[in-house]
Amino acid sequence: AIVLVQLDAFEWLQAIFEDNENAELDNVFLSAWILALSLLWFLWRRWRYRASQSSTKLLSEIKRREQAEYAAKMSEARLRDAIENIPVAFVLRDADDRVVLFNKRYREWNADVAHLIKPGVKFEILLHAAKHRRKIEAVEGEDWVKLRLAKSHEISEPFEELHSNGRWLRVEERRTNDGGYVGVRTDITELKQSQNLRYDAI
Repeated sequence: AIVLVQLDAFEWLQAIFEDNENAELDNVFLSAWILALSLLWFLWRRWRYRASQSSTKLLSEIKRREQAEYAAKMSEARLRDAIENIPVAFVLRDADDRVVLFNKRYREWNADVAHLIKPGVKFEILLHAAKHRRKIEAVEGEDWVKLRLAKSHEISEPFEELHSNGRWLRVEERRTNDGGYVGVRTDITELKQSQNLRYDAI
């Protein structure tokens, strides 16, 4: 656009110079032409500088975001690796009591409902499935699912849980700052078996 303006101005001034025999007037128009060209050159250089600055800022912002995304992915990978390698079963649920994150031990130690364990599933659904598969009867006239949910939501003291495969788990659950729940299960089967042996010996 600037080049077109320059050409139009040049053609216009040239026509005036050809028709005008007055040398002083020619000098005035020549000075005006030089001034116009200088102004156009200044504006073009200024536009190029601003465009260059904008491009540099844009590239810098893109690079910053890429680095932030990479750092977030690496942090998530490290977190998942740590969760997978702890010697307990781990599960994280959100404020709506839906499963968000869990490790392989949580699924292995809940083998009877493992096919249902996935992000987004309600904890209550897992409990109903466990009740059915483990053939859990009412506890002192109370529904086991309601009692189990109450224990989880009220954050009671750690308690022990017997699974249908004979595995004993010590269950501990805590609230998170956003209203969710984090739980760990520790396998205490050997401890319970040794206790039973001692009782039998007595």
